[in-house]
Amino acid sequence: MINQLHNTEGFLSLKRSERQAEEGQLNLYSGRSINLEGKLFSRYPLEATITTQKLSSHSGLHHSLAAVSALENYLQIEPTPTGQLIRRVISELGTIDSHIHHFYLELLPDFFSPDFIKKNLGTLSIYCDLPDVKTEKSDSFLTDEDSSDLLSHFEDMSLCLNSLHKTLGLLCGKYPGIMNQIPGGISNQNINEHLIMSVLRELETCKDFIENVWPEDVKKLISHFPKMTTVFDGGQGMICFGSIAVTGSNAPAYSEGVYIDKKLEPLNNLKITESLLNTYYKEASSPQQNQVYDLNKAGARTWIKAARYESIPMQTGPLARLLVTHYGGGNAEISDAVSNLITELNYETDQVNSEATRLFAEAIEGRFYMRNIFTNLLSLDFKIQPNQATKFDFSRRGTGLGRVEAPAGSLLHQVYIDQNKIMNYRIISPQNWNLSTSDEFGKSGIVEDELNAKDAKNLSAIAASRILHSYYAYGLDASQ
Repeated sequence: MINQLHNTEGFLSLKRSERQAEEGQLNLYSGRSINLEGKLFSRYPLEATITTQKLSSHSGLHHSLAAVSALENYLQIEPTPTGQLIRRVISELGTIDSHIHHFYLELLPDFFSPDFIKKNLGTLSIYCDLPDVKTEKSDSFLTDEDSSDLLSHFEDMSLCLNSLHKTLGLLCGKYPGIMNQIPGGISNQNINEHLIMSVLRELETCKDFIENVWPEDVKKLISHFPKMTTVFDGGQGMICFGSIAVTGSNAPAYSEGVYIDKKLEPLNNLKITESLLNTYYKEASSPQQNQVYDLNKAGARTWIKAARYESIPMQTGPLARLLVTHYGGGNAEISDAVSNLITELNYETDQVNSEATRLFAEAIEGRFYMRNIFTNLLSLDFKIQPNQATKFDFSRRGTGLGRVEAPAGSLLHQVYIDQNKIMNYRIISPQNWNLSTSDEFGKSGIVEDELNAKDAKNLSAIAASRILHSYYAYGLDASQ
């Protein structure tokens, strides 16, 4: 149905099942794994903070944050308040950057008509790859007038992304490769008033775009496609790992927790599992084995492992973050934003998952994060050291777990260490939650469920692509 989803990292395709028992059912297929988890075997533990960034240019810095958090958990050390605060800031900057890229350059091209794309091929091709999906007569697109209006914002969007990249480069040592993460904090010794003022001045240039232009563009798109507000309630839960802690900070943050059967529960790491049923991976494989996969495995169609919480498929991402925090009453500002969104779209309080709300959630989060960033940077105490300045002892046998909220949702790293070497490494990305296929209990992942719930036999390729792009459809990030 879709040979290759455009504007995504990694190969992802969508096919209709030809099996008689599953006739017409839609299944996700992913491209080859780079086996990054296996490649970390016997490496020095600190290498994980750099190597895992190869999984994504959009969430690479979040992989680094999760990796260093796992090492700190193993070492039993806590980063300094300055280290925590800078990590929170770069996480939020990276997420805003990723959300803007996601809306304008990954999702929006699906709504431009083929004729409009032909007329504006020169301009559009500067910014993104263009859809190569066969359209049907029943498919609807934005008018040329509205498409031109949205396209006129691409230059400002590009300048905004450029400013975000500059600030990340200043705070991270470079970008997109983040270089300053060490257990106990950050390695920057140049965190001073001059640097922070440079960052704030750069961010001022893109503040208007983030707070006004982008949200209005989301509204414009949704107003033309009311079907995007159709709620999909597959009965699955939601998961959020919460915001990076900042000692002594009053800045609002996301709550951690899981929402199952309309109840919010504390998060239990032991209940997070992975299914390999439809993957090419062998059961109980380990990095020490020469062959950890079987391309002829019966029923295999993907490299994306199926993450589950107590055997339940979980949705993760910006919308899940907002809702978990709202249902838990953890933040008044977030609750007000969610309540307003629910009222505006005339939704039920506990049924709000749709293509529209997923996009609105990103814009709401962008504004929320922008205010957080200014608040945190202006409150930075330059007298506090950026790291613990301690030696790292990786000689004992042990494990460490790191959790962060990446742009697409909950990201987990788990490291097993012995005698200064990584003995095993485990990564569960947001896409392992959302893009997974069926598990041993016959439960499909969130995205497959939504695609099949929306009249799979008659769903057009462009309509399916729009649903996929309303999530972060990065196959590489999920296949490790």
